[in-house]
Amino acid sequence: MLGRSPEEAKFFPAASGSRGSAAALVPGRQVIDALRVVRSGPTRLPNYTLETAARTFLGGGKTVNASGEKKIEELEKLYEDDPVTFGNYCKRDAELVLEILDKTGLLRLTIERASLTGVSLDKAWTSVVSFERVYGLELESKKIAPPAAARERRVSGASGGTVLEPMPGLFNNVGVFDFRSLYPTIMRTFNIDPLAHERAIAHERAIAHERAIIRGEAESTITAPNGAVFSREKGILPQLIASYFEARRRALASGDEGASHVYKILMNCFYGVLGTSSCRYGRTELAGAITSFAKKWLYFSRDWFNSKGFKVLYGDTDSLFAESGLADTASFAQFSEWGGRLAGELNQLIRETVLKEYGLESYIELRFEKPYRRFLIPPLRNFAKGDSGGANRGRAKGYGGWILDSGDNLTAEVKGMEAVRSDSTPLARRIQMEILEQVFRGEGPKEIKSYVSGILKKLYKGSLDGELVYRKRLSRTPEEYTSSTPPQVKAARALGWKNRRGMVEYVWTIAGPEPVSLPHGRLDYEHYAETQIFSVAGSIAAAAGWDPGIFPAKSGRGYLGDFHSDGQMELELN
Repeated sequence: MLGRSPEEAKFFPAASGSRGSAAALVPGRQVIDALRVVRSGPTRLPNYTLETAARTFLGGGKTVNASGEKKIEELEKLYEDDPVTFGNYCKRDAELVLEILDKTGLLRLTIERASLTGVSLDKAWTSVVSFERVYGLELESKKIAPPAAARERRVSGASGGTVLEPMPGLFNNVGVFDFRSLYPTIMRTFNIDPLAHERAIAHERAIAHERAIIRGEAESTITAPNGAVFSREKGILPQLIASYFEARRRALASGDEGASHVYKILMNCFYGVLGTSSCRYGRTELAGAITSFAKKWLYFSRDWFNSKGFKVLYGDTDSLFAESGLADTASFAQFSEWGGRLAGELNQLIRETVLKEYGLESYIELRFEKPYRRFLIPPLRNFAKGDSGGANRGRAKGYGGWILDSGDNLTAEVKGMEAVRSDSTPLARRIQMEILEQVFRGEGPKEIKSYVSGILKKLYKGSLDGELVYRKRLSRTPEEYTSSTPPQVKAARALGWKNRRGMVEYVWTIAGPEPVSLPHGRLDYEHYAETQIFSVAGSIAAAAGWDPGIFPAKSGRGYLGDFHSDGQMELELN
């Protein structure tokens, strides 16, 4: 075991159960805690490793930047042969954590959130603990005892956000609308609150309703679409949300994006905690009331847009995508005028409807978010195989668009497709963006076929091998996979992983998935052609309305035919 001086002890933190190796000495806990804070921040990263965070925010990284087994081997070697350099590595990891928190301002935000909720710094970004602390203090101020934490109570949560059936295709000049903080504004509008719910239940709703009818009074409780009832006496959550909205407004006005983010995620967590049994205030009917109201107003908005002649192509939870009918010459300013006008009209109608149906003031607000010059929703199935069974069904939570910015510049943007999925190969991500750009510019089947043919030739010649590595994370240890064995698990087992989670890098060979860091067999180009090229190109082509037959079909000799002994392809695609 390496002896430690007082100086070394600063960067060799003690680890319970350490096994006398490099892995036991690397400062991991504080790194994990810091990256959890970074994940909660306003900046999105492709992944949340210390190396990625350091390079994003600081422009530099760790002293050892290898990954996977190579990194472990390098650290073990330094531990055995060069303890000073190994110590500097550990010290630099700890320093990077502090520098990232300082650079991003997240330490200040953590302190601010902890002060706001009254929890300790290590619990500042947790949802249930923060919620229970804040809500409990409000109950105490009203001299009301909180409910006991029920150990056996089951809370199923709600079904999640409502998704409108996507229409597959390629569309022109589409406007995106979204409800500003939909769940918090629903809670504020309809008094969705644990205390208000208990008050309504205790009020003998049926008798109160009958008396209200006799007297011509308004209904004494508020009933959500899922049947949950709430008292009209203002609850705790609506008042908290109102105060947070005002604090966030002040933060935005002063240009403090970080503080604004703190209030935003704090409000948004209220829905989640009400749908979990780990929170003493969680109830299935509470979470269901929120999502049922969200569904009501999403459908209400869709029907209104359609009635005005603007076809809604897709919707998800708090957003709508509608054809504008504007010409390709329409500027960002013209889009904004169109979208702002429609949002204002719909908001007024929602206010009137909420007042008429519930006798309440509406805080629900739709706004125009952004315009797409081109908007593409891929079909549900992969048309590369010639399967047209999903021709009329679009893929939910996955689309691409040519976004028009305030300077009237166009940029391709992708959501939920291969280009933004970390478990796709770099090749799939690259060609998806390139094909989308070509389609958005107006290029047709002939140009796309030529592009794909060129990619295939490079693939089979081995020119793209560096873009064929899969990177997938194991959320469980390899031993926990018993009913099925995903490719990343096979690769992890080949690496000898035991009781370990993390990122696995592998390639697909003729023998199946094999770790990239170990000697492996010949790459299976047929697999890559089918899953990483045709699946991407075929879905875009199908959305554009093209015949999937423009791409080569797999024959007995594969996609491109046999190879000559000199590596040249026998079959050329033109």
